[in-house]
Amino acid sequence: MSAVEFDLTALLLELRRARDDDHADDEDETTDSELARTPSERREFIEDLCLELTDGDACDVVRDDVTRRKVTNAIRAFGELGAIERARLMDAMCSNLSVLCASASAREREERQEGDEEISWTRAALKAYVGFIFHVCERCEKESTSFDGVAAVAAAGKGKKAKTKSQLVEWRWDEQRERVVHVMAGVLDVDLWQVFRPKQPEEEFLLLFVRLGSMCLENSAAMKSKVTKRATFEMMGSCALKWGQLEQVTTALIHLLNKCEHLPGPIAELASNAADRFENAHLAAALIREVGRVDPYDYKVQQASDAVGVRCIGAFLSEIAERMPKTTMTNMSMLMPHLDGEAYSLRSAIVSVLGHLLISQKDVVAVSDHHDNGTAPLLRSKQGFLDLLVERVHDTSAFTRARVLNTWATMAEAKAIPLSHWLVVADLAIGRLHDKGALVRKAAMGLLASLLGYNPFAPQLPSATFAESLKDYEAKLASMTPPADENEEVEEVKHPDAPQKAQNAPTEGDANAAVHLGGGIEAVRTMVAALKTALGFTVQLSGTVAILCNLLTSSVASDVTEAIGLLVRMRQFNVDGSTEGIRRLLGLIFSRDQVIKDAVVEAVDVLYLSNAESPLVAAAGLSELAATAALGELAALEDVLKALVLSERLPSNGAVTKALWSTVSSSECSNNRKAAAINVLTMCARTNPEIVRGHIGTVCAAIEASLSGEKKSPTLCRAACCALTVVRAKDGEPLERGHPVFAELAKVLHPAAPLAGRAWFPSAEQAISALYSLHPDPEHTFSEIIKAFATATFSGNSLDKIPTAVLARFLFVLGEVSLRHLVHIEKLARSVRMARIERDRKAVEAKENGEGDDNDLAAAMGEGAVTEDLLLDNTRERVESELLAMKGAAHGLIAIYAPFVVQLCSHPAVVQGPELLRGAALAALTRFMVLDVKFCEDHLKLIFARLKVESDKGTRAAIIVALGDLAFRFPNAVEPWTEHLYGIREWGNSLHDTDAGVRQHAITVLSHLVLNDMMKVKGHISEMARCLEDPDPRVAGVAKLFFHELAQKHGNPVYNLLTDLLSRLSTDEDISPDAFKRIMTRLVGFIDKERQAESLCEKMCARFAEAVLAETPKPARDIAFCISQLNLSEKAFKKFTEAWKQYEAALYDHEVHASFIALCQKQKRAAKPEAKQFIEVYEAKLNESHVERAAAYNVSARAEGKETVAVTVILKEEEDVANEALAETDEANLPECEGEATEENAVVDETVERATSKTSGEQDENVAPKIATPPVSPPKRRSRKAAV
Repeated sequence: MSAVEFDLTALLLELRRARDDDHADDEDETTDSELARTPSERREFIEDLCLELTDGDACDVVRDDVTRRKVTNAIRAFGELGAIERARLMDAMCSNLSVLCASASAREREERQEGDEEISWTRAALKAYVGFIFHVCERCEKESTSFDGVAAVAAAGKGKKAKTKSQLVEWRWDEQRERVVHVMAGVLDVDLWQVFRPKQPEEEFLLLFVRLGSMCLENSAAMKSKVTKRATFEMMGSCALKWGQLEQVTTALIHLLNKCEHLPGPIAELASNAADRFENAHLAAALIREVGRVDPYDYKVQQASDAVGVRCIGAFLSEIAERMPKTTMTNMSMLMPHLDGEAYSLRSAIVSVLGHLLISQKDVVAVSDHHDNGTAPLLRSKQGFLDLLVERVHDTSAFTRARVLNTWATMAEAKAIPLSHWLVVADLAIGRLHDKGALVRKAAMGLLASLLGYNPFAPQLPSATFAESLKDYEAKLASMTPPADENEEVEEVKHPDAPQKAQNAPTEGDANAAVHLGGGIEAVRTMVAALKTALGFTVQLSGTVAILCNLLTSSVASDVTEAIGLLVRMRQFNVDGSTEGIRRLLGLIFSRDQVIKDAVVEAVDVLYLSNAESPLVAAAGLSELAATAALGELAALEDVLKALVLSERLPSNGAVTKALWSTVSSSECSNNRKAAAINVLTMCARTNPEIVRGHIGTVCAAIEASLSGEKKSPTLCRAACCALTVVRAKDGEPLERGHPVFAELAKVLHPAAPLAGRAWFPSAEQAISALYSLHPDPEHTFSEIIKAFATATFSGNSLDKIPTAVLARFLFVLGEVSLRHLVHIEKLARSVRMARIERDRKAVEAKENGEGDDNDLAAAMGEGAVTEDLLLDNTRERVESELLAMKGAAHGLIAIYAPFVVQLCSHPAVVQGPELLRGAALAALTRFMVLDVKFCEDHLKLIFARLKVESDKGTRAAIIVALGDLAFRFPNAVEPWTEHLYGIREWGNSLHDTDAGVRQHAITVLSHLVLNDMMKVKGHISEMARCLEDPDPRVAGVAKLFFHELAQKHGNPVYNLLTDLLSRLSTDEDISPDAFKRIMTRLVGFIDKERQAESLCEKMCARFAEAVLAETPKPARDIAFCISQLNLSEKAFKKFTEAWKQYEAALYDHEVHASFIALCQKQKRAAKPEAKQFIEVYEAKLNESHVERAAAYNVSARAEGKETVAVTVILKEEEDVANEALAETDEANLPECEGEATEENAVVDETVERATSKTSGEQDENVAPKIATPPVSPPKRRSRKAAV
């Protein structure tokens, strides 16, 4: 057969037909008898064929018919070959193809005539080898994707000997592919114009390379090989740009883009490599044009059916813009129409493209009018792109809005944001912190962090520094500016707003642009402009702290963690107000989400430990944080330090700990700084007591220093005493009686202690706690202390002449010792119980080991455990009762003074006396009441009476906290006083107190009792619901947290309370209608189960019968509003419509009607077409009934001289507008990203107007006013770029 007649198409069809026959029937035999059937014969045949190919001429595969037939049969039976045969055959084919390519390249340099026979044979052989190898590649790729390649190889090698060799050599197509594709790519390096002359290279021949490259690109495993990847890129690039197959390659790549999710990056890299290799960007341009040529509507349809394809197209555009910005810029006009398309993935990608183009043009700056005009088009396009990015931040899709913010962040990192846009971008980010999408809020915080980290102003951003510098430079500029006439002054006023001349210098460069202007007045003007921008940026950031603090309370974990990270970044840059934000985030250590807790610990570690310049700086930072923290913040800081100690980031014997102790022992440090350092060490020691135990002497010295000298330090004394409370470990032994620490504590608890006024009480409290913790016999010690205080108080003084401070100290010691002794008793009982449990555990272990006697056996079986527990409990209760025993041998010191304390609390001299004495007496009485239930019941009336008339807000708050403790210890005793504990109007205290601090204490105590089931949730819970609208945000915050936690309890108690809350709040005259709606919106929002919503709807509808009989429409309005806030299922809504007779009489009121219309609008959003039609019919029925009943009511009202009601008419045109707006709102609110925050308040469409009531003299008779007018033209479809 002549080489000229070689038909590549026929060869491929023959090979493909044979392969299809093999798949259709595995038992088919080859038609050629030359291919042996047994494995050994087949292997011998392949060996001979490979030797024949390698020893002979490469063109023999087409020149010799026998060789061609053998190769064809071998390739047809490739699936039946074993691993060794496959590898040998492919080696031979690839070697011959390489030799053939080298021979063809060598002949190119030789002079020859057009009819050279060798070139013809070379061309035929080249086509044959390419066809054979392509067929093998196609088959192997299918085998690898269907996971039957190994099975096919294993099936080919039968027999014991064949199996052994197959185990030694495995067929690895991933490795073979590298060589095959490399050799095939080398074919395209040959001058095919000379090989195929006088014709062009056949398109079918070149398409084999395109198909082979497409197969490699489609296989994600193949793209992980650098050799395969490089060869594939060379193959596709050569076909497109060297051999005229640009259209076919572009089509193949676009098809793969829509199909394979892993290809956007590789295809962009392919286009970039091809452009670099051939200095031709036509492939990249063709791909971009092919993407842009598609109609935006088609991408919208594809987005709904195959979102992956559109997403891949977008990712490719972003990648190609990053790699080839100039080419992308040239073809940007093809992509711009898609920026207003319906496919949000493509819009997001084009936003990224704009960002990459702006980064590539970041050096395009207009310095002056004399600048080269060649940059003018680029400058205009740059300004246009910036404007597009600013505008696109209001896109309807949360994904696109987030992509815009991320693009700005990338530009900030690349220093591609012009100074003129710096404040604009910061303002955009701050505004998006209120976005409804969690993804957008996260991106906004990331953008602010990037703006901070890459700001061109300074490493520290306190506004005061920039304000001072700006003031100085403005004065300098004023002194340098020469006097000018009026016209020049006018020009100078307008000059800063102009986009050219000197103004471009500070706005298009960075803060150091003055260096490039050669100094002088222009440099000063540049510096003034830069300082103004810097000052504005710092002011923007300081205003953001409050928003970030609000985000710390978000229910979305990403909001909280990102806000924490941004606050940390702000604190590192010393932004004004960031310290307050850091203190606020400490409380999140109590979060239930471990991710948030870890973020808080990481924040403290980053700010105060890992990034500190030295241990002394770290110690000073922690001390300052503890010194400025509030009480709740200190508790949070303690948990944070505990986590740091446990994780070894704050070692017990580390450098920071040593630096803190050196601060305590230093004579140069102030007492307040020493106290802060001791507080930090105490917090750490609660995890590891060894931190303080080894420095008891230093703590004692601190106590001595706080009590001596001219300036006493109550703060240091309290901190040192508190540190001593953590010295003893949980199972540790007490200190010896003669230990020096007891002498120091005795100085604090002496009646004549040098600390004056109220400052003594906190120190005394901690000293008492330390003595009970460390002393081996605290009962005897405190008996002596009480006697000493009694002697100092009563010896030689009548009751009227006792100093107030002395008596207050005595009462404080009495109350505190009684409470600590109760705790001490419970601690002893707990230690006895733990000892018994440990004894039983050891007995069980002894029994398992076959050891122990009969007593151990009985203990292991639990005999006597119940009796011992009962005896222990009886003993503990008897000991506790002896504390206030007034008769018998158990008559103790506390019991002796109990009657005195009771009489003192009701004595007129004390009631009307100093606040210090009143507070001490009431505190002692409440502590005595904790000891005994009978004593508590006898004196509860006295406590509530004192609470009612108490004038000091601090004392009132303390009494409320004490009552909470009593309710927790003796719930049955306090239960009859529940109304007084809530503080109803007759008492006027507690939740109705005039002081916000007292109200906060009250709602906190009540929340604790209710959530821990210590107090029943009765009707007075409405008093707590009123706190949701408390003017003080702290009280309202606690109330919100209470109802949130209450709704999380089993059975959702809010559901059972909601109808009662509705009745009580609706009749409360102190609650305005708007406040009622806000309260009920929040409470109804906790009803998230369909059954509960349906049941509530039925109950509320049944209340209309009584509501319509009221004198005012307010009850019916409130019920209708609550129903409109429920999330009803389709079934529940139909039941609501069936209850028409129950609420029909109330439809005369326009607010009731508006609430039901809002409910219908909300139901339409998620309704199916048939259900939506049902809702529209019901809505029409509502409108008709409202008009009729309102008209009838107005006739009756005018006859009786009452106020008439307005009538709301919804015109057909307005209803269409409302439905369209509702549809667009639903489209904007699609669940585009996880964690999107839901609106707390239901949104009622603005087209549903509500008319206020008017008197009969204000409207015509029997005429229902039209509240809204129809639009003059059909509503237009809203643009995608202005929906948010």
